[in-house]
Amino acid sequence: MAARKTKRPQNACRECGHTWYPRGNSRSLKCPNCGNRDVKIVGPGILGVAVLAGFLFLSSGNKPDTSKASAPANPAVNAAIAQTSPAPAAMGTPQRQEQALSVPKAPNGATWPTGAGYVNGYESRDFGGSVVNLVNQKTGNAFFVKLVSSARGVQFSSRHVYVGPNQQFSIVNVAPGDYYLAFQDLMSRKFYRTKDFSLTQGPSSVDAGRLRYTTIGFEFTWQPGGYEDARLIPAAEFGSR
Repeated sequence: MAARKTKRPQNACRECGHTWYPRGNSRSLKCPNCGNRDVKIVGPGILGVAVLAGFLFLSSGNKPDTSKASAPANPAVNAAIAQTSPAPAAMGTPQRQEQALSVPKAPNGATWPTGAGYVNGYESRDFGGSVVNLVNQKTGNAFFVKLVSSARGVQFSSRHVYVGPNQQFSIVNVAPGDYYLAFQDLMSRKFYRTKDFSLTQGPSSVDAGRLRYTTIGFEFTWQPGGYEDARLIPAAEFGSR
């Protein structure tokens, strides 16, 4: 169907050629004849175009915007809030509030050191090159430890050491020989001792001018009834000083 000449602007379907005035129920841009939406304007010049443009503006204002929003060039990233880890504590500093010790002082009357270390007032003996490491990272208890020469007994202990919660200490420069550790749990007041162990030293097989020596370690680990690798002993076996 050819488009009719008219003084008013009309809509004309590009598919079937049907024309209609944009008014009443025919305001839609959909062709009422074939349903096609490819529509053009027919009618006198600029005025007709202006009228249809105004119609299109009003029509678009009545329709919801169903277009999808375009993604930003740099989409935001969901980031978890970073939690700053606390700085590591210096070696030998307790990580929590210490409980009051059931044994407030050493047997000789000396106060316990503020950190792991030798207890004042005791003589050190048996010097050499070996090392005994004491580690207390798994318990909340403090210990009074004696390094004891198996040959001489507890009354002539080689070293006397305090080790608090979350602390460790290295007994250095120990002579070769057989030893054991005797210790008191300063919370329960109970006494324990380890099995004997041997420390050796001598010239290095690679360099005779260098010393070869033993390094061993003991870690305080609680288990029901006491501590691993140690047995309960009476106070007399631990010694009175």
